[in-house]
Amino acid sequence: MADQVVVPSSGMKRAMVAGGCRDEKIEVVAPGFDFATLHAQSERPLPVSVQCWLEAGTSPVIVQVGMLRGEKGHDTSLAALKQSGHAFRYLIVGDGPEYKVINAMIARYGLQDNVLMAGKLFPAAAVYQHADLVLMPSRNESFGMALVEAMYFGVPVMASDMGGIPDVIRHQENGVLLPCDDVAAWQNAIADFLMHPAPYRQRVRHASDDVMLRYSIDACVKKIIALAYKEPPPAVAGVATP
Repeated sequence: MADQVVVPSSGMKRAMVAGGCRDEKIEVVAPGFDFATLHAQSERPLPVSVQCWLEAGTSPVIVQVGMLRGEKGHDTSLAALKQSGHAFRYLIVGDGPEYKVINAMIARYGLQDNVLMAGKLFPAAAVYQHADLVLMPSRNESFGMALVEAMYFGVPVMASDMGGIPDVIRHQENGVLLPCDDVAAWQNAIADFLMHPAPYRQRVRHASDDVMLRYSIDACVKKIIALAYKEPPPAVAGVATP
């Protein structure tokens, strides 16, 4: 019944079209970010427990931000990190129904000394100031806001090649896209980063400017306003136009 439907990524648009929605009615408008506020939030202190954990080690800090749900792929991260063969610290930021499952997996892999489940941190921006790498091994992701935030702060990112994520990440240009659920691929990519981080950091050297250009609130608002002046799609035979 709507003249236009706004979705956050081309991946979601493809899914809706495959489900029977009309292609010409769906417009992709990515979420808008208030980067000035994000920067200010990054300067807030972290909880003492998290800060102490970060300061207690020297190994690279790998961060995953998001709800603790099955589709977020924490099991992929843990399995890949377990097999990476290199020193690391893995900071899990978020809360949700899979907390006990993930915690049990950490114990089963014997990674208690390497992993901290920080719980829900809001805002989480300060975490990126300590991150060496951000992971998003999601099985379902309409956009991937944590990726934009990480790239704004110049943190290398690795994410699943699915859903809306490829809208944000251009493989081997500003990040790395990996097959969903392919633990071996994730293991190899993480191990390569831990051995040779310089190329990954080089890829996000100009990422801050890129994401500010593409995902600022101004850019988002301009696209939405433009839709108001767009001619409505043609009516389908037998269906009244509102």
